[in-house]
Amino acid sequence: MFLLLNILIACGDKDTTAQSSPKEPIKTTASASPTPDQQESKEVPSPKKKPDTPPEKVSKTEEKKAPLQMVSRSQKQGLFGSDTTDELSVLDINSTFAAVKLVYHNEGDEMLRLPKNCNYSGMQKTPTSGVSLYLVDLQKGNVEEFEVYKFTFDNEKCSTPEESDANLQKAKDAFQKAGLDITRKPTPDVTATDKSIAWGPRPLNIRTSVKNNDEEMTGYATGELLSGSDVVYRTKRSFSLAMAGFGKVSFQEGYVTPAGLVVLEKMYSFRADGSGEHYRYALTPPIQGSR
Repeated sequence: MFLLLNILIACGDKDTTAQSSPKEPIKTTASASPTPDQQESKEVPSPKKKPDTPPEKVSKTEEKKAPLQMVSRSQKQGLFGSDTTDELSVLDINSTFAAVKLVYHNEGDEMLRLPKNCNYSGMQKTPTSGVSLYLVDLQKGNVEEFEVYKFTFDNEKCSTPEESDANLQKAKDAFQKAGLDITRKPTPDVTATDKSIAWGPRPLNIRTSVKNNDEEMTGYATGELLSGSDVVYRTKRSFSLAMAGFGKVSFQEGYVTPAGLVVLEKMYSFRADGSGEHYRYALTPPIQGSR
């Protein structure tokens, strides 16, 4: 639906043996002891070649393993979504791309306006929510959004049926080109705790931290995935400290692809300015098996 030559040179040895002089009689006496010169001309046998000794075997525990490649992302790279999430679904995923559906809303804005019911088809359970589809490039961290139903505080800004149909078709075409089948809807293969993701011979460990810069009124939330001592994924997201702002990074679930495990990252932030909670997401590139 929606890549010698071998060259052999033979040199004949010249016959350098002197002929016997005809005037000199042939001696029949026992041959005399060889002269010193004759002794020196005797060939000396070359020493026997010692057999090659096999290389020493190195146990597997002594082998040095190259660290796994780490991917680092920061700020808004790879992020999609906003506001409060009603539903997030990975519609399909392969080694390169993922198709994601997000249903979202906002409780209100700084002007304390309320979201509008645009009477979108199929949105009876969440009538004031918006719907966006995303094509996520797992390797590059690029995200393309297709806004099917627009979330709005103004009835005049609701998506028209023609706009919704056009954007939905664009999304389907992009998904199909990326080799994705959005009817597949895979379930997560693994889930995460606050400290680890159970996958492979040993789990991927999770490490998170938050650091605030009061002078800049900016906070930085960092999350890392580790395979043993190797950091295989690191994310650093910023958030505002204004209006009692707060933020943190967490990891939710994972999907096994032919290229490795793809993990869903969640960035949560809050501001006490009427806009409330905000949720943004990212998908890691495929992580190779732990070892």
